[in-house]
Amino acid sequence: MNTIARTTFLISIIAALAAMLSSCKKEDNPPTGPNNGDGEIAHIAGTVRDASGNPVPNVSLHVVYEWSSAPDKNERLDQPSITIFHTTEPLMTECGGSEPIPDGIMARLFWDHNSNGPDDSDEPPPLCDEPPRCDGGPIYTVNWIETPFNGEEIMVGRGQFYTDPALVTQGDLLIPNRFYFRVYCADGNVLYTSNVVNPVSSVSEVELTFTCTPCEGAPLFPSWNLEQSFPNPAIDTAYVRFGLQQTGYALVTLRPAGGRDADTLFYKRTHSGMTRTDAILGNKANGLYEVRLNTDLYQAHHTLLRNVRDFDRLRTLSAAALSTTDGSFTLEASAGVSIDRRGTNGDNQGSVFLSRVKVVAMKTGYQAADTTFDVTAGETYNLNLSLRTE
Repeated sequence: MNTIARTTFLISIIAALAAMLSSCKKEDNPPTGPNNGDGEIAHIAGTVRDASGNPVPNVSLHVVYEWSSAPDKNERLDQPSITIFHTTEPLMTECGGSEPIPDGIMARLFWDHNSNGPDDSDEPPPLCDEPPRCDGGPIYTVNWIETPFNGEEIMVGRGQFYTDPALVTQGDLLIPNRFYFRVYCADGNVLYTSNVVNPVSSVSEVELTFTCTPCEGAPLFPSWNLEQSFPNPAIDTAYVRFGLQQTGYALVTLRPAGGRDADTLFYKRTHSGMTRTDAILGNKANGLYEVRLNTDLYQAHHTLLRNVRDFDRLRTLSAAALSTTDGSFTLEASAGVSIDRRGTNGDNQGSVFLSRVKVVAMKTGYQAADTTFDVTAGETYNLNLSLRTE
């Protein structure tokens, strides 16, 4: 960039800081993603008795699935550091490549919170409540955590960026006040890592240099997305990957299909692009669970099946139902539901229908009893089980 162009660009940034950009308007009708897993419930009722025909209370009933193919907001805090970052040379879509990164790809800001340089423990710095204006802070936050490549727009050339607006700390400098940038490949691994910068307590302009690490796939434009959790069916843990088109709060929850109580898997403000979190299933009962992503601008959900088959492992899980004092029980099983199967590495194994269940009865001092039968959505099934002592 020549001296006149750079001076004009910097003046425009400083002028913009005086007014600061207003927050983006939310969409009236947020888009929604895929919402698979619609189906009905099969109702199963019956009695558990011993070999003499006496009712057995407090028997744990489990379901195993089978399938068929198919501060004051009016107060403006001090801004102790205002920093403009920019690249010094074009960054390519791969190490040693010749294709510069296009405008719109995001460079993500990270906080070197332990002052030991870039590592896997680093996260984005705390983001203010209402970026980019940040009226009311809170203190020890910044006004953005990612910035787009914009070299073509500002006429410095493709593959480069100047941060606009500048990075502004709110109220006081973060401790430590050390930041760096990363650019990611399509496979989710880091392609570029910048030098670590410690902005001064004033307005400053900082040049960035980047180290390239080979990875697979050119950087992608961010998009809204909730990928199918994997593996599916799961035993103990499933992995949830979701994508945001822009920085914002993301809430990911897990709840039994048709249930009300939900576990929070992820809730915080995060970068655009892909994020992964874990669904730890613990002692939850076998069955279908809904994984739901909610943001201000996007919602999506899908189903995840927990399907422990091993009887010893089943004994450690919550039961789908317990028999009463007269040995009777009622339980529900999903039927006619399509699930997207995924392998342990997320590989697509196709869609299947839950069309057959095994009901397992277990109680200490008795041998486990089970029976398997086809289920149809909306139907009621009568089932009698007999337990024998060990």
